[in-house]
Amino acid sequence: MPGPQTELADASGSPIFSLSRARTIRCEAVSQLSEAAPGGRAFFTERADELHDIFNELLEEFSQQYGLGYQSTNSARDDTWRQIKVDVEGQRRVRARQGYRAPALSGQRKER
Repeated sequence: MPGPQTELADASGSPIFSLSRARTIRCEAVSQLSEAAPGGRAFFTERADELHDIFNELLEEFSQQYGLGYQSTNSARDDTWRQIKVDVEGQRRVRARQGYRAPALSGQRKER
């Protein structure tokens, strides 16, 4: 579900966490929005009393996040998508962005 929200999240590396109290056809759209962003997730509930558990799950997840950085060996600034993959040892769940766009130098940006 590409759109301005997912493009902004992708460019900044920010996850989108969605919460919906409706179990309708729109749930698929909410899931796609969260999954399109790096590390995003969607939560669904029909009852307000379930929100406490969802927020506790998010709090637990946010308290166990790590930042990881690296410098690419590809120095081309060509506005192309660069895929990345993060692997860890052991039985750990990794949710990370799938890649990044190498920003073109001004005046060299391609039309997408």
